[in-house]
Amino acid sequence: MTDLDNMLLEKLKTIYDDKDFIVGIFSNADNQDDRQRIVDYIDAGEEVTVENLLLLSVFLDNKRHHPERNLAGNEEF
Repeated sequence: MTDLDNMLLEKLKTIYDDKDFIVGIFSNADNQDDRQRIVDYIDAGEEVTVENLLLLSVFLDNKRHHPERNLAGNEEF
């Protein structure tokens, strides 16, 4: 694991220390840039919930791997 991966892991554990939640985030955010965006989101501290983190990770996965699912054409979250 990279330093970024370890940092994200520790931050996720403080929010919800659940194996399925953490594996889900890491599976969806399989790119270092996406993982950094999640860390940045957590650090911003606005509406950081389990649900919002899961949604962000799915959004980032769809944006990277399934752009056809982005029907609104929105590039930002």
